[in-house]
Amino acid sequence: MVFSFFSDFYYYSTFPEKKFIITVSLMYGLIAPSLIGFAVWFKAPQCLCQSPDSEEYFRCFEKDFCNKNTDMTIKIDEISSPSISATLGLLCGMKNSLLQSYFLGGILGCLANIFLPIPAHKRKLALVFFGLIQAFANFSVVFTYESTRSLQLSFAAIAFSLMILHANCPLIINEAFVGDLAKAATSVLLMGWGVMGLIYVIFAYFNDADFFRCFTFIGFINLANSLHLIFQNEPDVIEQLAAKV
Repeated sequence: MVFSFFSDFYYYSTFPEKKFIITVSLMYGLIAPSLIGFAVWFKAPQCLCQSPDSEEYFRCFEKDFCNKNTDMTIKIDEISSPSISATLGLLCGMKNSLLQSYFLGGILGCLANIFLPIPAHKRKLALVFFGLIQAFANFSVVFTYESTRSLQLSFAAIAFSLMILHANCPLIINEAFVGDLAKAATSVLLMGWGVMGLIYVIFAYFNDADFFRCFTFIGFINLANSLHLIFQNEPDVIEQLAAKV
């Protein structure tokens, strides 16, 4: 039966277990904007270029400006969205530099998952810690965006914590529950990913990719959810499953 896991989740889990599952699912869902955010963060500005033999501006593309064989100047059109790329003029090398920092952070996160796995009895504390890193990295983009080095570190921290949370949120659910309840909890976890991704896209659309509001929005929810997880009663870890994981 479609969505039968809702009944399993509702009837076979206690109220503290429901809160724990929903909190972890929200944390898992909050990393979705860190993946789909590229289209929002780096929404290209409306570029107007000027050729050296004319004072008139004409609409052009980013590749025209980045092409070293063309002698053009650029300014941002007033109708550009307030994305971080448009607001800071992140084009060409600077944009590539931030993307490289982001992917480097992701690679380091993957290596940490392989060579420094988090023990089951410390997983909840680790989720709180890396959830806070996600939150403060988002806030850092907003409040220290004038520093290139700070932006690079912020994007690297977002990607690094993303990889840790992406691996450990499902693990803490599967260590604590078995049978139909484990399947139901995992389904809720995955729905959290889709729902938060959809909410972020809608939020970004109505705010015209405003990077200040987008990063503040995700940072605030991450901060509140991570602090809330501290006070959640973690279900007893099933040692046999934890050992296998």
